[in-house]
Amino acid sequence: MEHYKNAPQKLQDELSPLFAALENTIAQEVESAFTTIIANNPTVQLYSLGLYYHSWNYILPTFSSEEGLEQVAKHYAESSEADIELEKKSLRWSPCDSPHHGEDELEYMMPKTEALLEEWSSIMELADPIYQQYQWSKAYQDDSELYDDFIDELYNKFEELVISGMNKVWENKQLNEFFVKNDCALTLNAGDSSYEDFLIHAKKLNSEKITQKLTQEIQDWHEASKEISKVRRDKQQQELTNPPTTTLTLADFQDVIDNFNPSFKEVDGGIFLDIEHDYPLFGSSEREAAANRIPLMEVLEASPHYKELRKLYGHYMGPAFKKDDLLPCLCRALVNKLGHALTEKYSNSAFSVYMCVDRNTLYYITFISYRNDGYQFFDASDEYAQQDILARQVSEIHAFYSPKVAFEETPSIISSLQKIQSDENNLFSNRVNALFIQLETAMNKEIEASLLRLIEDTSQDEVYSLGLCYNPTSWEYLIPFSMTNTKLVADAELEFSRYHESASVSLKSQALKWDKHYLHTSIEDAHKTMMPETNAVLTQMHSILIFSDSELEAYAPTEDTEASFEELQQGIFSIIYELVINALNRVRRNQKINAYLTEKQSVLALISEQASYDDFFMQIIKLNGVIIHKRVKEEASQGFIIDQELREIKEDIEAETLAKSVFEKLSMQDFQDVIDNFNPSFVEQGEAILLYEIGEQPPIVPAEIEEMINSIQLMDLLQDSPHFEAIQQLYSNGIGPALKPGDILHQLCEAIVDKLGNALLTSFRDKAFLIQMHSDRYTPYRITFITDRGDGYKFFETPEDVKIRGFTPEACKIERFSH
Repeated sequence: MEHYKNAPQKLQDELSPLFAALENTIAQEVESAFTTIIANNPTVQLYSLGLYYHSWNYILPTFSSEEGLEQVAKHYAESSEADIELEKKSLRWSPCDSPHHGEDELEYMMPKTEALLEEWSSIMELADPIYQQYQWSKAYQDDSELYDDFIDELYNKFEELVISGMNKVWENKQLNEFFVKNDCALTLNAGDSSYEDFLIHAKKLNSEKITQKLTQEIQDWHEASKEISKVRRDKQQQELTNPPTTTLTLADFQDVIDNFNPSFKEVDGGIFLDIEHDYPLFGSSEREAAANRIPLMEVLEASPHYKELRKLYGHYMGPAFKKDDLLPCLCRALVNKLGHALTEKYSNSAFSVYMCVDRNTLYYITFISYRNDGYQFFDASDEYAQQDILARQVSEIHAFYSPKVAFEETPSIISSLQKIQSDENNLFSNRVNALFIQLETAMNKEIEASLLRLIEDTSQDEVYSLGLCYNPTSWEYLIPFSMTNTKLVADAELEFSRYHESASVSLKSQALKWDKHYLHTSIEDAHKTMMPETNAVLTQMHSILIFSDSELEAYAPTEDTEASFEELQQGIFSIIYELVINALNRVRRNQKINAYLTEKQSVLALISEQASYDDFFMQIIKLNGVIIHKRVKEEASQGFIIDQELREIKEDIEAETLAKSVFEKLSMQDFQDVIDNFNPSFVEQGEAILLYEIGEQPPIVPAEIEEMINSIQLMDLLQDSPHFEAIQQLYSNGIGPALKPGDILHQLCEAIVDKLGNALLTSFRDKAFLIQMHSDRYTPYRITFITDRGDGYKFFETPEDVKIRGFTPEACKIERFSH
């Protein structure tokens, strides 16, 4: 079917002059372009001169040289085990890999051809029958495939005219001689064409000798590609068992991080990186995500260590990155700079920043304005989970909120719940959904009332922080709190009562002000009963997380039921977190609370001793905005430094007095009664062994829950000893030199561990156990155990905040008890 002849006459009249002009224009401009390219590159050996196009939207001259091929092959070989000759064979006929391809001067060599193509594009924008610009016959209006066939026919006509115009170069004596003398090929290539098409074009443009040469080189490309693939597979298998290592650290790239200072511009409601590209007409989140992409390796290229990085990680193979590997840490540092730069410049906007660090995809960072328009960042794992690819990505989404968006709400509960369980008829789903609604209702009523009451109770004092206390690992409770300056000063004096006289009240207060342990343990008992409905709902939420076998199977009919349970639990906790943040932000609508927070410069906070400081600071942003967050973070950082300095002073004092204390006169014999009376009992809960029963028998108790339940506080056991007061005075304040294995508290811990281990093995002869002891001057003296299920779970040893303060548990060890 000749579709061009069937096209509307008006459309033919507009296109025919273009076709008539195209062949002559191509011939003229190709001759001129090739002559210029040869003249401008006298010192390189050209083996290809041709045109490159894409869907006939543009046509550009391109060329390749032996020197350029050598250069790019070496570049690829730096991050590959394949040798340079193999790389050269695989890259010889890949025009986009040529370092000459896309040179700026090539873009302007064929202006008349470009003008014809622009005219063609403007006509074709409205040529489709659906626009009714042209009077197509009814057949084309009813069948879109016929119009597609017309477009294919049109492309074929273009191709014929371009090839005819290119062949005119053989009529130019100088060009003819150059091509023959240098065995240079005349080529027509496209980004979306196959090598079969490439050879078809080559046959129409070149002598039989050159065509045979190209055919052989394409065959060489196939063989080289197979060999390189094999080399890469072998390399992949090697790296899976022997991952690449490096001595490089984050500090080696500090200059790159410091110099990473992106700039931005606003375009019709959107916020974009201020770089050269075509900005969309308006800024939806999806359009921003496509435009605001920063390639990680391009940022790191300025580092003197870039080549080493590229050799290690610049190829698509190897084991997946872990969160704390070098490249993810580098990416996270850049994400933090980007997020803070955005929030500082646009204080009334909010942003989400996404990083992807993956051995099978490009390493990149991208960001969007948070409009709550339903757009979600594309998660590469969904695509690659369907393929047999060993490498997986480390991807994270970081939210940077501003004061304005802190008062807005996150997406609905129902949509979040659907991520957990999409079956509306599922009993569990319905129960959880109902509890989420009850929780939101209860919090909306009780948080506002509780904070108003706390403000009234502290009307004669300065409240520096107001909010809720929670446990992020279980969400067992929400307790309102208020922290006053008067209480802070009194507690600081008491906490640091034995410090050197030179320590002022101000310094002591700064050291304690944002201490997580202090904030958490300073909650008054009266506050624990202020939100009864909210905490009742949280209790119900916990009760239904203890599944029966049938409920768990109905929720997660998968091979890895435990993993499904943990995923479900984390999903529920994430939704609770969103609801709590929303509820806290909502209290700012109360004029009295908002005015109080503003006037007193008080911080609205969500605090927990178990959460990391990073989580605490992120919540400060969400609830207060960037300015308050910056102030709190600076105060906390200064407090950490002061606290460490003051504790070092006290350690010196205690080191001098410890040897003279009554405690040094005590021996293990003085605590034998305590050891003899330690006779723990246990209950079986599924696969787990627990110190006490936690409700209905669940099929699985995760190791994290088992560890949390099976924690024995050494100081609690010693309370019945007549020497307890001496121990408490000297060793329960978290200060002083580290305990050594021979010290009495360490020996007591080991004695209790031995009794506990023997009791477990006596009661459960078919199981093995891991027991951890902490006899450390900074963390609580405790003993914890879990059933050894061989699942790779490791005890939580060193909290991040302990690292920040510079205190590492030096007397911590793990023992295995098995038959």
